[in-house]
Amino acid sequence: MTDLSVLIPARNELFLSNTIDDLLKNMRGSSEIICVLDGQWADPPIQDHPRVTLVYHSQSIGQRAATNEAAKLASGKYVLKCDAHCAFDEGFDVKMMADMQDDWTMVPIMRNLHIFDWVCPDGHRRYQGPSGPCKECGKETVRDVVWITKPSPQSKSYCFDSTPHFQYFREFNKRPEGQGDLTETMSLQGSCFMTTREKYFELGMCDESFGSWCSMGIEIALRTWLSGGRVICNQKTFYAHEFRTQGGDFSFPYTLSQRDVEFAKKSVRDLFFTNSWSKQTYPLSWLIEKFKPVPGWHDESGKAVLEQIMEAGALFSRTRLKQFGVAKVSQPVLDGLLDQPLPNISPGIISASADQTKSAPIASFPSQLVSVTTMGSLGGDGTDTSSAQDIFSMADQSQVKGIATDAVIASHMVEDGDVSSTAHRQGANEPCVDESMNILQSSLIVNKSIAVAECASPEPAFPQRVESVNVDSTEDSPDGLVVKSRNCEIIEDSHDSASDAELRSGSERASHRSGPIIPQKGIVFYTDNRLDSHIFNATQKQIKLSANGLDIVSVSLKPIDFGRNIVLNLERGILTMFKQILAGLEASTAIVIFFAEHDILYHESHFQFAPPRKDVFYYNTNVYKIRREDGHAVRVDFCQQTSGLCAYRELLLEHYRKRVERVEREGYSRNMGFEPGTHSFPRGIDNYSAESWESPYPILDIRHDKNLTPNRWSPNQFRNQKFAKGWLEISDIPGWGVTKGRFDEFLRDIEKRAVSL
Repeated sequence: MTDLSVLIPARNELFLSNTIDDLLKNMRGSSEIICVLDGQWADPPIQDHPRVTLVYHSQSIGQRAATNEAAKLASGKYVLKCDAHCAFDEGFDVKMMADMQDDWTMVPIMRNLHIFDWVCPDGHRRYQGPSGPCKECGKETVRDVVWITKPSPQSKSYCFDSTPHFQYFREFNKRPEGQGDLTETMSLQGSCFMTTREKYFELGMCDESFGSWCSMGIEIALRTWLSGGRVICNQKTFYAHEFRTQGGDFSFPYTLSQRDVEFAKKSVRDLFFTNSWSKQTYPLSWLIEKFKPVPGWHDESGKAVLEQIMEAGALFSRTRLKQFGVAKVSQPVLDGLLDQPLPNISPGIISASADQTKSAPIASFPSQLVSVTTMGSLGGDGTDTSSAQDIFSMADQSQVKGIATDAVIASHMVEDGDVSSTAHRQGANEPCVDESMNILQSSLIVNKSIAVAECASPEPAFPQRVESVNVDSTEDSPDGLVVKSRNCEIIEDSHDSASDAELRSGSERASHRSGPIIPQKGIVFYTDNRLDSHIFNATQKQIKLSANGLDIVSVSLKPIDFGRNIVLNLERGILTMFKQILAGLEASTAIVIFFAEHDILYHESHFQFAPPRKDVFYYNTNVYKIRREDGHAVRVDFCQQTSGLCAYRELLLEHYRKRVERVEREGYSRNMGFEPGTHSFPRGIDNYSAESWESPYPILDIRHDKNLTPNRWSPNQFRNQKFAKGWLEISDIPGWGVTKGRFDEFLRDIEKRAVSL
């Protein structure tokens, strides 16, 4: 059982092996190390060790992304991110975990690490810095590693100013609240911090939209404090950090431009200075006042911005008070606000122009200071008793901005041979496609906005009769990130308690019936119409054979005779793919949806699953990959992919509406991920989770020349062998029969069987 996972993003790190050796030497608990080699192999190489996991990327993905990847691989309750040039106190891990609380982010005392000196043949020594000849005699120098943890300075408290710019908060150390074994700190330095793995993902720490690595300490601290947690310096232990700030070959491990720095600062301002983060329970003004006086805030340099922050905080607090009432709003938020008039916030204060930005420390405030999640107020019975207009009338200049998506025109809708021109809305997902789909294409749209306020989490489904299945493995997902699976449940969907007519007549079985409540199911099928016709025909006929009459909505780019067909007059592309799925979801009347891709063969046992909860995306991981050329079949233990997705329609609609809107606005980024539930917001689309299940018999993923994701036919092709866990090569597939050496014949057999039935 692992308690702590140490996460090390590493690039251009000469002393990575020293850092790992130091960690192994000083760890005293059940701790592991996960290191992501971001664009470079370690030199010198890392020695094999059972507690060390290495992940290699041939091209750099950035420090935040590398940290997130390591966190997804972590098995410990706690995760500790540290730089690849650090040393640690003996037993640092057990000392920190002994005092840790689940809503804290913790850092040890930070010391300076003296790693090496430059030494010439005459014995002259120069403190670590850029390489070069001896400054005294001019002779060549060599590096002498000393690895000394310097006793001073000892940094214990940090803050940030109104820019925001990181600051050492030495004044706080002298205050009474800065004394003791466990002391609060307003911000972090970023080279080391510990939190629970659950909280790391819940709060969306290391948001990659902020850039590779600037302002990380400020971001982590604000996510912790403003969500109701605490940032604590544990003065019972320490770590030491090497500072590389002298340029030349002794500089930052990642390339860093002033543009990158300013972008990260702007990201902090846009999200936290405006109280726009959806998980906030406190406004930023509360944190600044808590640590008052703070350099760069409570002086002339920060006075103007502080006034804006305080006004924004008052609006945030009063809005929450109106929504939730005194009983549900924390006292620190209410202090000093109830008897004060609401500040008169003008557009000039809230949104600075480009010219104003040059002279003001704050770059921009969006006009909407309050998240749409704060709309409405709850009555005694939990119903919404006030409108958005009621709440936002407190600040006339604010505007409610929902999620707006454009309608997509379906040039044809085909149902039972009846072709008609029909206007239809969005659609989307990921059929297997080639790299040309990374180019976004323009779409035929009409200007029709749909305001969508952020919804509350769907309630759990009704109790189900379940068979538990334990899954403990990982997936090599399209963007290289790893998702841990959890215990999951397979629902046995029998038709012995209700007829098909009853299942289709309403959302649930009649209440007088005994047995589990099985919601109405449907299938959304999507294709780009560019698949080998032999595969295309076989997969559709197999779906009809296996679906046992389930409603099928197909979304294509050319008309096909399959289910209720929607044709989108669009060029194929990533955005089109997402719009296809959304179009199918909009058209379906089912309550539970199975996604179906055009190159997947689905066994009937796949469609017998019923999702236990309405707020979770469920993936069938019983998947065999079939090589098109010869029918060779392989599988691994864990394979979460969109083609095996099943979930409640309302959850899928919410996700894909947001996904389409975001891709239309920002363009597609692989960091968003394809699979719902595998990437948390704001990197991903939302914060709903994903779980895995296995059907009694597998589904078959046909691998051909137009697949988007890479084909791997040997476990050696995986960068990390964890992804190849459970590797199995087989010729006779359970529930399907022999495919190897006879795949074309195998497909013809499917078509014949479907025709005969």
